[in-house]
Amino acid sequence: MVEFPCRKFCTKDLIETLQGCRMLNKPRPQPKEIVHKNPIDWWRRQIVKNIFLKKYLILTAIITISCLVLVVLPFSVAYAPFGKALILAMPPMLIISLSWSLATWWAIDKGHRLLYSVTVGAAPLRIAFGLGWVLLCTRIPGIEIIVLVLGMMIYWSMLMVP
Repeated sequence: MVEFPCRKFCTKDLIETLQGCRMLNKPRPQPKEIVHKNPIDWWRRQIVKNIFLKKYLILTAIITISCLVLVVLPFSVAYAPFGKALILAMPPMLIISLSWSLATWWAIDKGHRLLYSVTVGAAPLRIAFGLGWVLLCTRIPGIEIIVLVLGMMIYWSMLMVP
């Protein structure tokens, strides 16, 4: 068997050369130990979740009362059909915002698929509910549809912020 000079160099001489190399002997950082996070305290999480829901419901009640006083009352005094339309615009927006928040509260710990399905996935049903409400209100005599829709937009923007 013929021995090639390259083979000899590639073994013994190469190892000797690499042992003197700075990169090979450079100290490597020690791998960090995996630190496990504390396990989830489900009872505390439920309490915090309930506190957030309670704060949201209080804020929704404050916004609803302020809308009645600051939006509906002046229009009712100025022109009664506008006040009626604005009062009729409030229930669907309250139902939509409360269904969104209660669905989020219920599904937040049950997995992302269920959370998305009851919030974003149910959005077409909420939109259909709002459109159905508007169609029902078109049959009521003396209700301005433009005022009803604009009132729904006002309540939507105010109730969806929190």
